[in-house]
Amino acid sequence: MQFPVKLVVGCVIAGIVGVVSAHIAMGTRVEAAADGDQSWQVWQSPEGGDDPYLVARFLLAGRLPPPRGPAQEFETTSDRDGRPFSGSCLYRVAIETADWRWWSVEVPGGSTVTSATAIAESDGTARIDLSPTLQPGNWLRTPSNSNFRIIMHVLPTADTVTPPPPERLKCG
Repeated sequence: MQFPVKLVVGCVIAGIVGVVSAHIAMGTRVEAAADGDQSWQVWQSPEGGDDPYLVARFLLAGRLPPPRGPAQEFETTSDRDGRPFSGSCLYRVAIETADWRWWSVEVPGGSTVTSATAIAESDGTARIDLSPTLQPGNWLRTPSNSNFRIIMHVLPTADTVTPPPPERLKCG
């Protein structure tokens, strides 16, 4: 009778350790974006193949993982000054459209602006305003009473990608 109890206890402990270590590993596949902008984080697979922990991170969030290849996904919860996003503020992300073959910017649970749907300025920049109230031009709705995050998908023309820092324009 002691052997089955020890076996069950050992299996439970092994299962808990496995789940905890996998959960920790899913959260450690992040690097800060380049060029001193610490507001963006990039989720990338290691060189040479799929990372099951990275795939699990996306699937547990109810999203498909990014495809293999040069595409990258960036995520941020703060503006260029490190302040958390607030639903009562207006923010802007200005994208130099010539730098990337394709891109998209989204607020999860809301809408998305892509390189195919964005209206570019005469200088080639696509300015995307993020606010709970309607804005002229490229606009993404944000929650009006809570913090939020921005996700940017990029298919770059070069090896290195530096996403533009979100700028807080006004609050209130």
